[in-house]
Amino acid sequence: MPAHASVTVYCSSSRNLHEGYHHAARAFATLLARSGRTLVFGGGRVGLMGEIARAARAAGGRTIGIITTRLRDAELLDPDNHENIVVPTMRERKALLESRGDAFVVLPGGPGTLEEFFEILVGRHLGEHSKPIHMLSTTAFGSTGRYYDPLLALCDHMVEGGFAPPHLRSYFRVHDDPAALIADLDTLLPREPHA
Repeated sequence: MPAHASVTVYCSSSRNLHEGYHHAARAFATLLARSGRTLVFGGGRVGLMGEIARAARAAGGRTIGIITTRLRDAELLDPDNHENIVVPTMRERKALLESRGDAFVVLPGGPGTLEEFFEILVGRHLGEHSKPIHMLSTTAFGSTGRYYDPLLALCDHMVEGGFAPPHLRSYFRVHDDPAALIADLDTLLPREPHA
C-alpha cells in the first residue's frame, strides 16, 4: 500500500436529497479523514459530493477532486480541495478516479454513481484490479429498506438467471453504518496515523 492511502468515493451531486443521506455522508467522510486516508471524488461542491469534501477537510483530511470541463460549472467545482484535476472527458475522469484510489466506496447515488460502481465491479471481475469495493447503503428516506437493497436484489437475480457468476456479491461489501464500513476497510486497507 502507498504511504498515504487514498479512497475513491462515488456519490450523488443532486441538490434534492433528504437530510438523512447528507448526515450519513458527513459521518463517513469524517471517519475517513480521521483514519488518515485521502478522499478522491468527483470534485463538485453540491449534493453528497460537497458534503463529503467539506466534512473530510473539517476533520483534517485531504481532498482531491477530479471533474470534466463540462461539469466543472454544472457541479460547481469545489475550489477548497487540496488538488483539483480538470479533464476533457468522462472517460478520462473515470480512469483517474479509478487509478488514484486504493479502494472504492459507493455512497447513495443516481445513474452516474451506478455506472461507476458497475465499471469498477466489472474491472474486479475481469481481474483488471483487486482493490476493495465497499458500499454504504443507508436506510432510504420513507422506506424500511436500505438504499441499495433493490440493486442487491438485481445482482442476485442476475446470478440466479446465469447472467453473472455465483460469486458476484463477493467482489464488494455492503454496510449500513459508516463506522462499520471504516472498520471493515481497516482490515483491507491499513489505516494511516492521523496528523
